[in-house]
Amino acid sequence: MPRKPLTENEKEATRIKAIAAGMELIERGEAVTIRNVAREMGRSAMGLYTYFKGHNEIIDALAGYALASELQSAAYWKWFFATIPIGHPVAQQIIKDGKAIQ
Repeated sequence: MPRKPLTENEKEATRIKAIAAGMELIERGEAVTIRNVAREMGRSAMGLYTYFKGHNEIIDALAGYALASELQSAAYWKWFFATIPIGHPVAQQIIKDGKAIQ
């Protein structure tokens, strides 16, 4: 019997879990890759492509989460500025608003 399609709420719940997994990786100083995020969630790497188009979309989601929550984790900001190009819209917003830790 075919699986029923996921609802938007189910997709969003999994995206939130993936963001949390990515944040855990950052806090431990590990690379944020599709494979590592999937491993952290106990899922297959290919399964994450149901929720994200690719690595860049996960990175964008992590950056957006941090900006929205004004996360003040030194580990996060170290990762962010080592990973996100200065021209990235989220980086530009942080620079403009001064929300990165001093």
